[in-house]
Amino acid sequence: MRLFIVFFILSIFCVSEMIAQENSQVENGLSGNLQYDSREIAKLQPAAKRVEILPEVRTRKSPALAGLMSLVIPGAGELYTGHYYEAAAFFVVEAAAISVAVIYNNKGDKQTTAFQNVADQQWSAVKYAKWMVNKIGGDSSNVSWIENNMTLPPWKRVDWNILHKYEDSLNFSHHLEQYGLQQYYELIGKYPQYSPGWNDYNGGPTDDFHNVSQAFLNYAIMRGKANDYYNYSAKAVIAIYINHVLSAVNAVWGAVTENKSIMLESSMEKQSIQGISYYAPTLKMRMYF
Repeated sequence: MRLFIVFFILSIFCVSEMIAQENSQVENGLSGNLQYDSREIAKLQPAAKRVEILPEVRTRKSPALAGLMSLVIPGAGELYTGHYYEAAAFFVVEAAAISVAVIYNNKGDKQTTAFQNVADQQWSAVKYAKWMVNKIGGDSSNVSWIENNMTLPPWKRVDWNILHKYEDSLNFSHHLEQYGLQQYYELIGKYPQYSPGWNDYNGGPTDDFHNVSQAFLNYAIMRGKANDYYNYSAKAVIAIYINHVLSAVNAVWGAVTENKSIMLESSMEKQSIQGISYYAPTLKMRMYF
């Protein structure tokens, strides 16, 4: 196999030499005969010990630079090393992942706004507080910590600290968070203890509050849909990070393999026999790692 490669390289070299000689005959007045032309070159350049025919042309790639470029912009390192199809693939993956992340994050934001509006309209902290007062055996129509001013929104009509004491007295597992917080909107559609606060709950203080209303279920579905959108967006962001890392590793490997190759350098070395100078053709082969 090695002999075949060497033979193949030498064949290419010989063909290149023939083409180069034919193209230079008109310009330089050379005949194409190696013996004659070597003497002519010796006359033209008597002081030169070596004449380059096919000088080595090589640009080595920096693996560190290639990796850094792709770590910042996936595919950039592949462009630098000349692997254009791989660069295009990483660019496409990056664009797709960013698009998915942005689209589903926006969907999550819109869905969050939608279920929060439903909660503000259909769930009442006042109704929830009065239900707890009645369940303990009190009179919910006459408690000082529940404001009767109907012009105020429900979350401004209750004393949150006293509401938490009632939750403790009923051995509930959670305290209702302050209005507007993420946990506020999560709790009221996740745990049955908050079911009595929904506008379509018709159970009394002795009923099992675990029999949640339809509004509770619909709200839970809406909130779950928003979480799904955010999960899709988060996975796309993870894919972006992975794409950066993979592109960087691939670019480093591409630069290493690009530098690992066989290079040919051909020239004519000056030799003298019996006072007559000739230029003898030489071929050098180098392996880069």
